[in-house]
Parts: sequence; structure tokens; C-alpha cells
Amino acid sequence: MNTSRARHAVVVMSSIATVSWTAFASAQSVVVQSPPPAQPTTTVVAPVPQPQSTPVVVNNQAPSASPIVAEAPPGADEGTHWRPNRYLLMSGLVLAGAPYIASVSVAATSSNGADGNLYIPAFGPWLDIGQRGGCPASGSCGAEVGNKVLLVGDGILQSVGVLQILGAFLFPETEHVTTVQTGKNGEGFIFSPSGMGVGGYGLAAVGQF
Repeated sequence: MNTSRARHAVVVMSSIATVSWTAFASAQSVVVQSPPPAQPTTTVVAPVPQPQSTPVVVNNQAPSASPIVAEAPPGADEGTHWRPNRYLLMSGLVLAGAPYIASVSVAATSSNGADGNLYIPAFGPWLDIGQRGGCPASGSCGAEVGNKVLLVGDGILQSVGVLQILGAFLFPETEHVTTVQTGKNGEGFIFSPSGMGVGGYGLAAVGQF
């Protein structure tokens, strides 16, 4: 009887020990999981758009003035006329005329027959040089050499002057002429540019009545 109780007590104690050990082991195997750390939040701030400034263009150039075109009065006839080049004509007359006057005075007073060629413009001095011959039989050649040098200069000046006179007609001037009819046929005025004094310009009017 006592033995059965003892066995029964041992079984009970063993069961209690087994249950306690199982509970302890279960308590030891419990893992407490901590919550995951919070992820940092990134905040993106968009820049505020700045208002765009409109460029201002300043034009400092003054407006170009339109050319004023004068209209011809009623009954006016406009046209372009030509005339000899006044500069070439005047300079040629002076350049050829002055030496020629001196040559004519020599031809009128000289006793040398070759000097008679000086009456011929431009060509006279060259003909005179070809017909004068050499130095005189008596005396020195100084005077004759001087005469030939003067004849060469005379011939060059007259030749250049004649070329300028011809050039005045080969290269004429053109001018704008306006004819205003004021009365009956054949009557009117002609206005054209004209030189005034030395280096001056003006307007010339020619009337026909």
C-alpha cells in the first residue's frame, strides 16, 4: 500500500517536473520582435517659378527722312542736255592760247625762215625745230640750243592744250533742264544750273518771247 502511494507520488512529481520544464523551455524560446525602424521621409520643395522679364528694345535711330521730290509745274518739259566740259575747255584754251600768242609774235619779228612755221598751232614749234638746222657757222651754239629748248616747251604746251580742248567735247557735261511754257507756242523759260564766280553754282534762266 505504501509502495503504491510512493509510486503514485513519484509519477505525479515527474509529471509536474515535465510540465514545468516544458513551460520553462517554451518561455525561453519566445522571441520578441521589435517593430522595424521608421523610414526617413524625404520632402521635396519645388522652387517657385520667377516671372520672366520682357526685354525692352530702345531704338535710338532717328527715322530716316524721305527725299522730297519736287514736281515740275504744269506745262513744264524736263530733259537732259549736254554741253562741252567747261573745265577742260577753259584750261585747254589758256594752256594752248598763251604759248601760241608768244609764238606768233616771234614768227612776226624773226629773220629765220623756219620761224614762219610758228603761225601753225600745236604743230608749228615741231616743224620749226626740224627746219632750223644745226649751229651757225660763226659764233657759239648756246643761243641756238636755247631757242630749241624754248620751241620744245612751246610745242608741249600747245599740244596738251589742244588735247584738252578736244577732250571737252569727247567728255561733255550733262545737265538737267526744265522748260516752263508760260505763253504762246515758242515762248517760255529754260532753267539750268550755272557757275557763279569761282567755285560757286547757281541757276540760270533763259527766256524766249
